[in-house]
Amino acid sequence: MPKSQAFKIGLSAVVAIFAAPQLSYAISGSSISDAITNNVSSIGSTPSTFVQDSAITAYIHTQLVITKNVPSNIDVKTTRGIVMLEGTVASKDQAATVIKIASSVAGVKTVDSSKLKIRA
Repeated sequence: MPKSQAFKIGLSAVVAIFAAPQLSYAISGSSISDAITNNVSSIGSTPSTFVQDSAITAYIHTQLVITKNVPSNIDVKTTRGIVMLEGTVASKDQAATVIKIASSVAGVKTVDSSKLKIRA
């Protein structure tokens, strides 16, 4: 996959995080600012932390897509700079690469790979 396409996928993920709640609130009659506030409040973060966490998650997903020999179907969640990885990789080397990708992103405080499994 070309890097420009991977960037579009990552950018689409960030847009989707904000567009879906805003659309549902807009349909129900609430404002976009209410949608963002309610969505952020539900995860217990400030708006700036929520945006930063979303950007970290999208960037890691993008890096997984463009990195050869690494599965891109790893579930990535970021909360207050803590990245949680979940999924299955083929080897210890792949696990180490996924963890390295996640740890190298600016803003990441720690990486929890306890749910990252190595295929037997």
